[in-house]
This record gives sequence, structure tokens and C-alpha cells, in this order.
Amino acid sequence: MEKAVSFHKPVIVIASIVATVLLVCGITAPKAFAEPITATSGDFTFTIYDDGGGYGSLWVTKYSGSATEVELPTSVTYNGTTYGPPKMAPDVGSELFAGNATIVKVAIPAGFDGIGNDTFKGCPALTEVAVADTVSFIGDTPFTDCPNLKTYRIAGTNLSGTLSNLGIGQDSAGNVYPNVTVYTVKGSAIDEYIQSVNAKSMSEGNGNQIKLFYEADPYAGRTVKPGSGQDSSGTGAASGLGEDNTALGKGASAAAAEAFLIAYSSENDPAGTVFGLLQAKMSKVTKSSIKISWKKAPGAASYAVYGNLCGKKNKYVAQTTITKTSLAVKKVNGKKVKKGTYYKFIVVALDKNGKVVSTSKTVHAATAGGKVGNDKKVTTKAKKNKVALKKGKTFKLKGKAVAASKKLKVKKHRGIAYESDNAAVATVTKAGVVKGVKKGTANVYAYAQDGACAKIKVTVK
Repeated sequence: MEKAVSFHKPVIVIASIVATVLLVCGITAPKAFAEPITATSGDFTFTIYDDGGGYGSLWVTKYSGSATEVELPTSVTYNGTTYGPPKMAPDVGSELFAGNATIVKVAIPAGFDGIGNDTFKGCPALTEVAVADTVSFIGDTPFTDCPNLKTYRIAGTNLSGTLSNLGIGQDSAGNVYPNVTVYTVKGSAIDEYIQSVNAKSMSEGNGNQIKLFYEADPYAGRTVKPGSGQDSSGTGAASGLGEDNTALGKGASAAAAEAFLIAYSSENDPAGTVFGLLQAKMSKVTKSSIKISWKKAPGAASYAVYGNLCGKKNKYVAQTTITKTSLAVKKVNGKKVKKGTYYKFIVVALDKNGKVVSTSKTVHAATAGGKVGNDKKVTTKAKKNKVALKKGKTFKLKGKAVAASKKLKVKKHRGIAYESDNAAVATVTKAGVVKGVKKGTANVYAYAQDGACAKIKVTVK
């Protein structure tokens, strides 16, 4: 008997929703996001908020790399739209590098408007930080307890507010480390802050003083050489996307796919998903379980399954990757599966290198024991599921889902969808209109929301 598995809620770094949005110059107005989107550039994770009106906010939320020298990306491209420059705030991007034992040098380039709380706190190997002059605020104790951070390059001319707890050149008790140098602009907020730190250190008999050097552009003197894992070009091209420039398309990284899915809650099929290769479907339901199955994909070494309750507010939850081509689920998001309830699932096929081979369409399926049910098959106007066409001619399939039980209502999360596995020979529209393109054969799939499908062989003469 197949062992049932449970879904576990992943640990996600997602920023609080913000009210302020940043105008992204030169970008065509994208479709509004129902939920914030997670994207990556190099080893950095960003959260994108978008109102769909040409405005958006990009917030840096996580660094997961191991490079010793990094320069933060100034933008990120997600599904063909570029967002930036990034923002950072006390509660968004806090502790970005905190406790990192390997980071040596960091540059925060022009475009960033702030540094979050505890951003570099407790980084023992850190020796240099350079901050461009676009930064207008700095949170609490971002530089505290970095004993080897001896070089700071911060202009500080755009800083506003009271700077009282930055921790520049100091431990958590406020003691000044020896041989610390700060390059800044004379008369800037940083200049005033360091002078106050030195005065306090002198009055308390600490003895250590922070050296001050005045430069017109302190950031220009940085010595940071970004590691190979970073996007140092300034273009901010998103890493980990597939050949179709989506996080779920062929060639995308497993990390990019997961980051996308755990932030996605729409009932619509995400961009980059394909039906024909995996043909994921509901294969069995009981009152307390749902079994999902799929085809073995050529080149796939494992399969990652994501699921949750149906509903626009329910984001996908990740389950441990498996090598089998079916999965019986008795718990979702830590809770037992309920009877007569709809759940949604997506399967990501991965190769041995952790790259996406294919991502399935969404499977919407209801458990037994309630008033709602599933479809058992799909019918079309194609006799014996075969269609013969001449080049340029069309045929409308008129796909229809047939319910498994006449006593149970099938709640529609998505209507019949269509897909051609060889668009060079035959295409198919969202309405199911097949068109012959050139001589040859192709398969067109008409599939229901639970994965039940009709496979139509199209011959173009």
C-alpha cells in the first residue's frame, strides 16, 4: 500500500505589504499581482509588489550565497518585466547579512534608499562596506559587532532623521573598535554621527577613536569585487528562469520554481506550465485522501509536488521531492484533508542537476463524502479522437467535461483547456479551434481541471 505523505509549511522570508510604491521608469504597465511575487537575482531574493498601473516596489529580503565579496543587484527581471531600483527598510530586508561568517566586502549601489535593522550585525569576517549616497535612512544597529569591519564608505548627505544607534565601529556595548576608518562627506549626517561617537568614547575613557576622511564621493573608492554568484552588471537580469523566461519553464532552477509557487495563489495556471509532458491528474479520492499521478518525464530524476486548498488566497505549500510518479496526500499544510473539499496541486519534474524538465498544469480535485465531485473524462467533436486537416483549415473540438457522478456538482475552478504538442504542425486556441499549419502530425489535448483529458491525433495533409 502506498504510504501517504503530508505537506509542511515552508519557512518563507516575505515582507509586510507596504503602501508606498515606486515608479518604475520605462516599464510597460504589467498585470497587477494579486499577491506579492518572489524573484531572485544572483544570490539575492526580492519581493515585488505591483498595482498593475506601471508602479511597483522591489524590496530585497534575503541573501543566500557564499561569495566573500558582493554588490547588491539594482533591479530584477520577472516574467519579462524589470523592477527596480530596490528598497530596504527597518522591517523589510532586516538582518540581510546578519551572522554571515564568510562575507568580507559588500557594496550597496545607487538606487537603494535605506539599510535595514541589523543588516550586517555580527559578521566576523566583514572588512569593508560601501554605501552609495542614494540611501536616505539607516535602521538600528546595522553594523554592530563586526570586529574586523575597519573600512566604511558612506557619504551620508541624503540621510535624514536622528542617527543614534548605527553601531559603526562598535560592539553591542558601544565600545569602539581600534583602527576603524570612515570615509564620508564633510558636514554630512555620518560625519556628525562619528564625531559624536568619538566624543562619547573619549569621555568614557575608551581610548579608541574612529578616523574620519572626507571625500566628495566615498562610494567611488570601494574595493569590492563581486563574486561569480552575483549579478554585477547592473542589469538585474533574474537568475534561475527557464528557456521561456518563466520560473516554471524548462531549464529553470528548482529554487526559482519553488520561490514562485510558494508566493502564487491564483486559481489560474501559472505561466510556464505545460499539460502534455506530465499529464498530471487526480487518480483516486476518498473522504480523507487525494491521490495525484503523472507521466514519467524523459530526463526527470525527481518530482516536487506543491498543493493547498483551492482558493485565491491559498498559496502553494511545498512537499519533499519524490522519485515516484504518484502521491497520496492525507494532510495539506499540516492539516488533515477534509471530506467534500477541493484541493489544488502542481507537479514540477526536475533533472539530476535540479533544473526544471516540465511543470504540470494545476490539478483541482475534490475529496469524497461531500456535495461536490470531479470529472471522469472529456469528450470532443473529434470522432475516435482523430482529426484530418488541410493546411490552413480549422476544426473546433468543443470539449466537454463529463462528471464522475450525476449526483455531485462539479465546481468549476477552470474550464476545459487545450494544448498542442507540436504547434509547428497544428495549433489550438483557448476556445479549442485546431488549425493545420504544415504537413505532419500533432497531438492536441483537451483537459479538465482535475486532469481528465482527451488526446486528439491531428493529421495535417
